[in-house]
Amino acid sequence: MNKKQFIVSVIADFAPIIAFVVATELAGFMIALLWLVAVAILSVIIEWTVSRRPPKFGLVASVTIFLFGVLSIVTGDEFYIIIKDTLYALSFAVALLLGLLFKRSYLEVLFGDYFAITRRGWFVLTYRWIIFFFLLAITNEFARTLLVPDVWIYYKLVAVLSTWVFGFYQLTLTKRERLPEANTWGLRQSQ
Repeated sequence: MNKKQFIVSVIADFAPIIAFVVATELAGFMIALLWLVAVAILSVIIEWTVSRRPPKFGLVASVTIFLFGVLSIVTGDEFYIIIKDTLYALSFAVALLLGLLFKRSYLEVLFGDYFAITRRGWFVLTYRWIIFFFLLAITNEFARTLLVPDVWIYYKLVAVLSTWVFGFYQLTLTKRERLPEANTWGLRQSQ
């Protein structure tokens, strides 16, 4: 991933939630939901165009935002878009856990083109993300039950930022567990 692709990826990850927060403040939750769905889809299209390949997580996130967002819009009930975050995090945690039961790191399957780290590194990384995704699911359930939708979006913003911070922190592991063909941070060198 070159510098331009990285910048586009970061913008694509944050644009939907920023649009959602701003639109909620200006027009209310349900109108903001339309913006969230539209910006999520647009972000995937832009990221796909720039990188010339579909963004794996961006595509999954946009499809779930679209499905649960449309369900919330059609029913007029915010519940569906909010519960999506719990189901999304729980699904990733369970999928990664199932991979470990079969002695596979699905993170390696998804990100092996980007990172060159040891087998031990992939498994430690997988354990960490399993715990993180379970924590995201639990905290979203607390936020869902304790907060009104217009306030829940601020939890969502914090959750997205926390995910990025946690992800960047994992570079300390990829740095320690890098293979000889990797750069200092465990990223594969461009050929």
